[in-house]
Amino acid sequence: MTLANPAWSFEVKTGESELKGRRKSGKLGTINVTAKSCRIEATFEVSKQDVHLTDAEGLWRHDISPNQHAVLERKLVLFLLETKLKPYLSWAQLCYECTPMEKQPEAIALIAESDLKKTIDLIIAAETKDILELATIAGLNPKIDFAGGNWRGTSLSANLIETNLSNTNFSGAKVNEARFGKNIGISEEAKLNLKQRKAIFEEGLWEEGVGDRG
Repeated sequence: MTLANPAWSFEVKTGESELKGRRKSGKLGTINVTAKSCRIEATFEVSKQDVHLTDAEGLWRHDISPNQHAVLERKLVLFLLETKLKPYLSWAQLCYECTPMEKQPEAIALIAESDLKKTIDLIIAAETKDILELATIAGLNPKIDFAGGNWRGTSLSANLIETNLSNTNFSGAKVNEARFGKNIGISEEAKLNLKQRKAIFEEGLWEEGVGDRG
């Protein structure tokens, strides 16, 4: 069977980076053109778990708690993802005996800067330091929006069952009595490390879940 519009998807392995100049060239495959008219398109896209914030200046006070800081960073990452990094980072096409097409940007829901500032003000003024309560105030869904987050120094003794933990950083986080289970993107090594730091894993939920057990 011959496909009229075949497509290939190549993904970076979880936890690996491709934006540090390591990838100079590489052969992905060979295409045999069987018709005179041919168009090939390539797009480079990112998802929320692939975007990490390294630094932010002047957006919020420096005396906020680590939990507030972590939630605000994820909110800012999602803002940048929706307004600056979608629908793609780069796009190219190879056209053989055909008319080149102009790539039309997809309609995306932009988060207004005023709404982001309002969220920052709400998080800073919040009386709670609970990570899940702060996430609710920020409009974050832990099951999908925590992926890729930097939780260094945070206190995660709030319920993290079914939370997406792909590419997350727990260095220095207080995980005593934090509850895990059915977590996507967590390795056995990371699971053991968290257990040694007094985190609680619901074994029944873990065995039935879809976490990365490699």
